[in-house]
Amino acid sequence: MLIPNWKVAYKMWSVLAAALLAAFDALVAILPTLHDYFNQSTLATINVVCVIAVAFLRVVQQHIPVDEETKQQMLDSVSQLPTTAPAPLSKD
Repeated sequence: MLIPNWKVAYKMWSVLAAALLAAFDALVAILPTLHDYFNQSTLATINVVCVIAVAFLRVVQQHIPVDEETKQQMLDSVSQLPTTAPAPLSKD
């Protein structure tokens, strides 16, 4: 299931960071001359740092304006969440 405001996902910092990482990796794959500037260890470090940044940016609260229809969908999806805790799992 998609997030309620998926239409504005391109404005989210985590989506932008992931797109930049994908573009960088694509450039490195397409242009072999970039291997002269970045060794394997450097490329791996860049990827790890970017993935950590994407994960961090995913949990940072962002104030992205949404239209009234999307706002109502978000409120409806929250109201459908269960209000009681799930039953504990049995040890069997």
